[in-house]
Amino acid sequence: MGKIERESAEGTERLEETQNPVSQPSITGGKIPSEMEEEEGNKNASAETETFGFPILDISRNINMKNIPLSSLPTFTGMSTEDPDLFLFEFDILCRSYNYSDDAQKLKIFLATMKDSALRWFMSLGENTILSWDQMKDTFLRKYQDYCKDNVKNDIFKMHQTEDESPEDYLERFLYNYQKSKLFTSDLVVVRTVFLKGLRDDCIEVLNLLSLGDVHQKPFQKL
Repeated sequence: MGKIERESAEGTERLEETQNPVSQPSITGGKIPSEMEEEEGNKNASAETETFGFPILDISRNINMKNIPLSSLPTFTGMSTEDPDLFLFEFDILCRSYNYSDDAQKLKIFLATMKDSALRWFMSLGENTILSWDQMKDTFLRKYQDYCKDNVKNDIFKMHQTEDESPEDYLERFLYNYQKSKLFTSDLVVVRTVFLKGLRDDCIEVLNLLSLGDVHQKPFQKL
């Protein structure tokens, strides 16, 4: 009688185990698929972080840098409407204003001027691939000079002196763009005509008074 009861009890236990199986560790270490995917994503992110490299080789860690207002920095985003030569011209003026003559100083501040797609391009150059300022300029121009060559903004036929721009500043900007334009010629009569066309009327009146005559009749060198 006792034997029959034991066999009956054992049969009941086996039935309960079948209906309520105990969770067993799988070959994945007991992790559910979502946990495995999250862990894999973390590993990939970690790998990307470990292989991340900064393009500029830090050859001088202890360099003297001044606090420059962000609003004073020229910026470049990589759009086709931008002029890379004009950007580098403005960047050079900024560096001179703050006495940044060393490569390390120029390279350090150059990064702050890169935005959007230009910044993404810069960070894709590879670790320690830029060793000097001249190399940085050449690399930058090879990337963007042809891409941005049709910049309408700096077409000298469409240039105009702004309200807060002095005649001297406008002349400097005009000559810079003129030297790069398709109009580049030795005919100074043409140059004078195009320059005066963009000059404000009040400035032309001042030039007429200073030159004691009509500036449109004066040689370009005398303006």
